Amino acid sequence: MNGWRSIQKTRLFRVIVVCGVLFGLIAWNPHKVFYPVRVVFGFVAAPFQSVLSVIGFYADSSLEFLSSISHLKEDNERLYQENIRLLAENAKLIDMRQENEMLRKEFELLPRGSFDLMAAEVVGMDQQNTGNWLLINKGFSDGIQK
Repeated sequence: MNGWRSIQKTRLFRVIVVCGVLFGLIAWNPHKVFYPVRVVFGFVAAPFQSVLSVIGFYADSSLEFLSSISHLKEDNERLYQENIRLLAENAKLIDMRQENEMLRKEFELLPRGSFDLMAAEVVGMDQQNTGNWLLINKGFSDGIQK
């Protein structure tokens, strides 16, 4: 307790208390009495406020960058795994294409791109399954040949 009383008796403590009370009155501003003081204080504080604002903006940007590093690591790992998956899928598709080409040669099938396809509707078919035939609504006049 004796230490607290010695602090209360110092001149610095009294100045801080008086400044705190004045600042509280200016902030509270009863009946707009301290309005001129607020204007002067705002005018004096404006340059400091703009400098601190710029410093705060750059500090925020720096902190945001530092916090985004962990997100970048996670995204990098996710993209790496996706890249591995896509490379495996691509290799599988290349293998399937080679197998498809080999089977077409073995069965002497024409490549898919060599046909001119045309849409037609089936209008009749073999009901007894003796000849396995279909009747369509397109013919010679539409450019279809044997």
